[in-house]
Amino acid sequence: HAGEFAKSGEFSGTAAYAGKVLGMVMKDEAPVLILADYHGGTKNNAGSGLFHMGAFKCNFTVEVVQMPQTESTGYCTFFDADGDTMIQRGEIEGSLGGPSEGIATFVHGTGKYEGITGDVVWNISPLPSAEQNTFQGWISFSGSYQLP
Repeated sequence: HAGEFAKSGEFSGTAAYAGKVLGMVMKDEAPVLILADYHGGTKNNAGSGLFHMGAFKCNFTVEVVQMPQTESTGYCTFFDADGDTMIQRGEIEGSLGGPSEGIATFVHGTGKYEGITGDVVWNISPLPSAEQNTFQGWISFSGSYQLP
């Protein structure tokens, strides 16, 4: 069965994302809080296993701590070809429109991912905006997981 994998292990891969700004709280000319929604796809570097050929959807709140420095927190739900899901809570530090790094923790899983624990590091590389209030880019990720 293609969806089977080890009860624990390490993984790495690449993700592409695209999203939109849902709302902003402004102070003078600068945003201080941004609500963002994005989605994309993932590919495991090994060509199989966790996150290979999956989809995801995320909701994040981005706080502009001191322009352009940002701190974000939010959740991503990952979907595999079997319809099983994993949810991660992420904390991201970076710069507005610039590269960022995130640490994510598995908080929930369904189906084969039930009881999953572990951590992931996201290295986020934004691309130029295709249109106003949208964003997109690449993420390289790596981490480890454990199933009961």
